[in-house]
Amino acid sequence: MFSDDLTDGLSQNGLDNYTHLLTGYVGSPSFLKRIAQLVEHMRKINPKLIYVMGDNGHMYVPQELLPIYRDTILPLADIITPNQYEVELLTGKKISSVKDAWDAIGIFHDMKINTVVLSSTELGTEQFLLGLASSIAGGKKTKLSIKIPRFSASFTGTGDLFAALLLSWMFRTENDLKLSLERTIFTLQAVLKRTLRRAAGLSLDGTLNYREVDPRVELAKLGHPDTAARLELQLIQSKADIENPTPSITANIFRRGDVFRLFFHFFLSLFIGGLLLLPDYIGAIEGAPNCVIVCCYILLICAVWG
Repeated sequence: MFSDDLTDGLSQNGLDNYTHLLTGYVGSPSFLKRIAQLVEHMRKINPKLIYVMGDNGHMYVPQELLPIYRDTILPLADIITPNQYEVELLTGKKISSVKDAWDAIGIFHDMKINTVVLSSTELGTEQFLLGLASSIAGGKKTKLSIKIPRFSASFTGTGDLFAALLLSWMFRTENDLKLSLERTIFTLQAVLKRTLRRAAGLSLDGTLNYREVDPRVELAKLGHPDTAARLELQLIQSKADIENPTPSITANIFRRGDVFRLFFHFFLSLFIGGLLLLPDYIGAIEGAPNCVIVCCYILLICAVWG
């Protein structure tokens, strides 16, 4: 936790020219306000400073933090990674569907937050959490969804790890949201699986094959409680997965206007097909061969416009 002495010392020694700032859970209203002052100060030195507001899973304690986050911190953020509960709290909007989630993300964009990653929602299944992400750059919006394998165990620090990984990869990929999200999820999953294996008493090595054994099953067999000490995230042991992730889960791109484009292509195909068949309908001859031609045209249109 930083203090005025620390921040003043950085300033006096010219060490406050940072490019990125990441914050997690803050439980003090005065401390939270101090963060806002720090962001504003650092942006005077480096206007391109990227501020990331990470997971704040305990924001409901105390309640007076909410208006500070909503009215003071959020307008300063470039990237936020809230979970579903936090989104509902900050927007005042209940999320019961994917549409609700996108609408809530739109509220954050209206606050000039460029990148919003809804790190987890309860809109998935028993096996998967659903993550949603949206980014605006150069007037272009990118929207993504990703299925995240669900774990029954409870971990501490996953929100902080998610935000740190995402920030790192957004910087290294020059804001490629899709690739950054895929790499972040892969590493997070690798860390959690390795953590469960350790908790179950399984061996660890650099070439761990996660498919050999389901660590959740082994943990249940051994009867170990999901205590914080037993489930301490295996970050050091996951160094290779942090530095060189090999994503196995693909984020799906959702393009605005996809539905409109689908209907447009369909009716355009019908229109062209009708023009091709019209002479045969009038003359009532040679209709069958042109059906083949129509099909070829439809396939061509789909390939060009799809």
